[in-house]
Amino acid sequence: MKYHIARNGQEIGIWTLAEIRTFLETGQLLPGDLAWREGMPGWIPVADVLNSLQPPQLASDASTTAGAADDVATPPARPSTYLLPSVLVTLFCALLPGIPAIIHASRVNSRYDAGDYAGAAKASRAARFWCRIAFVFGLLVAGGIVASIVIPTIGKVRTTAARAVDGSNLRQIGQASLIYATEHSNKLPQAATIHDYARQLAADAGLDDASVWFAHGRAPAGVTTVLAPGDGPRASRAIDSAFRQSTPDVVVPLGGITAAMRSTTPVAWTRGLRADGTWAPDSPYQGEGGWIVFLGGQATWYNDLKSPSSRLVRFQDGTLTSDIREALPPGVRLSEK
Repeated sequence: MKYHIARNGQEIGIWTLAEIRTFLETGQLLPGDLAWREGMPGWIPVADVLNSLQPPQLASDASTTAGAADDVATPPARPSTYLLPSVLVTLFCALLPGIPAIIHASRVNSRYDAGDYAGAAKASRAARFWCRIAFVFGLLVAGGIVASIVIPTIGKVRTTAARAVDGSNLRQIGQASLIYATEHSNKLPQAATIHDYARQLAADAGLDDASVWFAHGRAPAGVTTVLAPGDGPRASRAIDSAFRQSTPDVVVPLGGITAAMRSTTPVAWTRGLRADGTWAPDSPYQGEGGWIVFLGGQATWYNDLKSPSSRLVRFQDGTLTSDIREALPPGVRLSEK
């Protein structure tokens, strides 16, 4: 509120109460100078204005100032732009949902500076939303990639482990055959069928576990032993009926093999091996290969017998061959036709 100030009958200025107080302190105004403002009945000395009107006026000024301050609303805090997370998820997680995140993040500051606080908050929320979408999408993609690597690897490890067990089982058949030979004039079993061959190994070499005659997981239900259960000597026990009705995954020569033959002579191998050196698709490993155990005791996995490094030694002249029958003495009968 401003006051008109007069001296000697002439108006000398219009000032606020604070200015009047300052001018009185500096001597520019005199206590006897007259003051008037709208609403006052007449002119009064400046000193009286300060003494009588200053407290109410100061309160009024303070109230006015407070009201003015209330009229100017304090702006809300600047929302997060999420620009850095948006860039990171775009680069390392997912491009497509990351681009909208960057676009919305770039709008936050410009809208806030323009006074569009609601728009800035909306852009911030949108940037955060797309950041999360990109992050989750990236996790799913990464999980899929890891799964595509790990799952086949686990499957391959399991397959390799199972085949290693099969190789160990075939080696047991070879060792049992040699044990049998030590008790039978150096001759491996002479048998009519593979079931009879297995019975001789069970009776005379102690190999009564029927599972060694099957690839991993392929033994029929109920086939556990080669010999029928009983309390009598193994040599007198018959072949277990469940085993007799099964088709083992192993092929053996049914006679004509002695322990004195060359160590490269095959003793037993995975069923399905054909004359061209490949395993049939319906073989235990679906044509991917098979095991062969030799008279020397070693059991080896072969994908096939066609390459020079995987061919067998021909029994008659020591040259290489892909036909396992040629690696055996002529005329030897096999348990698989």
